[in-house]
This record gives sequence, C-alpha cells and structure tokens, in this order.
Amino acid sequence: MRKAAEAGTHALETDIHLSKDGVVVLTHDPTLKRCYGKPEKIIDCEWEYLSTLRTIGENPQPMPRLLDLLEYLANPGLEELWVLLDIKVSVLQSSLLHRR
Repeated sequence: MRKAAEAGTHALETDIHLSKDGVVVLTHDPTLKRCYGKPEKIIDCEWEYLSTLRTIGENPQPMPRLLDLLEYLANPGLEELWVLLDIKVSVLQSSLLHRR
C-alpha cells in the first residue's frame, strides 16, 4: 500500500478480515496458507499470534492491521487518497462485531 501511495496512485483497495479477538487485518485470504504458509484461518487466531507471522518469499512482511493503514493515511499529503475496503465478514464474525 505504501509503495502504491508513493507511486502516486489515486486509490487503494484491500480486503479485511477479523481475527479471533476482533482485530481488523488487511489480507485477501481467509486463511494463512497462501501468504504465510500456515494452515489456520484468520478468524481462529488472535492478533498476538498473527503479529508474529511474516509472509513467505523473498521480502517477508508482517500482516498489517486496518489501524496501521489508517495511521499511515493520516500523514500529510495523503488526504486525497481514496480507500476501498472489501469487508470479508461471515455470519459468525458479524456476531463478534455486535458484541462489542
């Protein structure tokens, strides 16, 4: 996201999922398999565990939270950047949101 913004994009799109403890994370997949090499579903993991993971490949990256993206977007010069959030929430996850 940061590189896209630095390259001058006008908009960002990302999927979001909930962790077991209600942390909103930015990732396309509902599982950790493809990007992190782990068999678990994101909804079954707490943020404390997710925050320790790094993507597989040449340039390992941590899983970002929506909070991380919003803090970045608060930087001067990014006020005009559009953000589209594709919310991936199941019925079970929806019940987590309503309990808060």
